[in-house]
Amino acid sequence: MKLISLLLVLLSVSFVLAQPDPNMFNKQNLDALNQKINKSDSTNYVLHWRRAKLLGRMLGGSEQLSKSERKTLHNDFLNDIGLLIDNEIELEGFKEVTIAHYYYTRANYYFAINEHDKAVHDYKIVIEKDERDMLTKQVYYRLLAMHESNKEYDSAIFYCDKLILRSIEQGVNACSCESESSLCSRKAELLYNAGKYKELLDYLKDLFSSSYNHNESNKDVYCYLNLYREYYRLLTPSELSKYKEEDLNEDSVIEIIQTMEVLNNKVE
Repeated sequence: MKLISLLLVLLSVSFVLAQPDPNMFNKQNLDALNQKINKSDSTNYVLHWRRAKLLGRMLGGSEQLSKSERKTLHNDFLNDIGLLIDNEIELEGFKEVTIAHYYYTRANYYFAINEHDKAVHDYKIVIEKDERDMLTKQVYYRLLAMHESNKEYDSAIFYCDKLILRSIEQGVNACSCESESSLCSRKAELLYNAGKYKELLDYLKDLFSSSYNHNESNKDVYCYLNLYREYYRLLTPSELSKYKEEDLNEDSVIEIIQTMEVLNNKVE
């Protein structure tokens, strides 16, 4: 039994060691593409597109690169994408790839390296040029996430509304309250973070009303009722919530009792 166990351990170790290094695989592909591009007598835009996509993955991922390698690949990537954009190339044999894809690829790279202003600029061009409507939805989600992470809540709300409207037009329910991906619940959170409290409560009231009028399940209707109550408690906390344990003394206890009496008188 000990011998069998030892053999199993050795086999598992050799299996792990035999796995290809994904970083090495990417670098081998890059070397092959570089050789083809350098040997080509004329500009081969397909090769530049393939290299740009590969470089985008390498630079935006977890690739182990030295500072000098990263700088070189960064320049190569921007040169390749710039070449395709500047010449408005339509690749032969790549009907699904449009000019919008070039901007989208560059925008994603800028997003990955936290150059958000440049990413926003390119994403907006994608929306303009995405005539086949293949990328716009992803762009809206990217812009929503980016603006939310930057605490630019008005802009985040704008793109959340875009996604909600798009879902309505496509007959997709993006506002199921119980769904973790509910766009309407996300908009409510954005309104709260933006400090638009009156708009938030009006929005939740409308969601509650519309979910009932559209014959949604009682669970969904009740979910919006609970959501309204949760935000209302956040916006109008009890007058007693300001007190902490260390605040309790003779004066504060008298004050608390007086407050309790006022609150009790509000209850019939």
